[in-house]
Amino acid sequence: MPEIIIPQRFAQRRGTPAEWANGANILFQGEIGFELNGSNTALAWKVGDGVTPWATLPYFASGGSGPVELRATSTHIQWRLLPTDPWINLTLLSSLQGPPGPQGNPGPASTVPGPVGPPGPPSTVPGPVGPPALELSVAAGFIRWREIGGVGWTNLVALSTLQGPQGVQGVPGLSAYQVAAASGFGGTQAAWLATLVGPIGLQGIQGPPGISAVRRIQNIPNTSGGVVNCDWNAFDEIRITLTTNTTLTFSGALDGQGCILKLKQDSVGGRTVALPAIARFNSLITIYTATPTVNRADKVGFVFDGTDTRYDIVSIVPGI
Repeated sequence: MPEIIIPQRFAQRRGTPAEWANGANILFQGEIGFELNGSNTALAWKVGDGVTPWATLPYFASGGSGPVELRATSTHIQWRLLPTDPWINLTLLSSLQGPPGPQGNPGPASTVPGPVGPPGPPSTVPGPVGPPALELSVAAGFIRWREIGGVGWTNLVALSTLQGPQGVQGVPGLSAYQVAAASGFGGTQAAWLATLVGPIGLQGIQGPPGISAVRRIQNIPNTSGGVVNCDWNAFDEIRITLTTNTTLTFSGALDGQGCILKLKQDSVGGRTVALPAIARFNSLITIYTATPTVNRADKVGFVFDGTDTRYDIVSIVPGI
């Protein structure tokens, strides 16, 4: 019998058991029909004889004893006679795999960023030194700057350049009386002013005593004890005859009070005087030394500064 090759592609008849149940399904002699199970993962088939309907045609199997079931595992295609026979490896899946195909063209770039990777280890190389920190100040009509800890300042901009032009003069406002009249006050301006006078307030507390207009003078004829306390609350001028080296103490002056101290040597002379620590000298009067001459006197003037608690020396008249 000659061999005829026809280059055609064809498919066998196939269907589920329900589809094959129609009695009119009769395969031609030698025609193959496949029966698909419910999941389409296992197949059984029959070979027609041209006469017998599908329902009574035996399944193709060894001796025609029953259908053949196929399945694919992770490694093999297997078969068995349903339903209790063990599965038999038919062929390895790897043997059905063809050679690798050519590499496809690169796909389009992804527009979705990939996940953020874990942080890298800390760097052991110091980073570059940043610019120095600056500080600003306002002085002498300028905003100025310098590096923190620097010595000199650099003028940045004059304050006068930041001032805008003078604005337009506004509309004069109403006087207080006009505001009151607009709010419903119906009297004259004099009547309105009279309403501003409140009742007489309570008498305030009595202030500290003032300095007497009459000079209060104390005479101390000797300093045999070596220490003299000058009570300026009771006296404005204290006249002391020095009969030994003398240390003075001050107390009692009112803020702004003027105090005069007359210090006279006795018939021996040479007596020294130590002023208290609260007596304050200045750049013109830096020291006081009592005139040592017999029967001569000095006049020393003080003004008490209550804020600083100091008796400021304002004058010295020596050798009277």
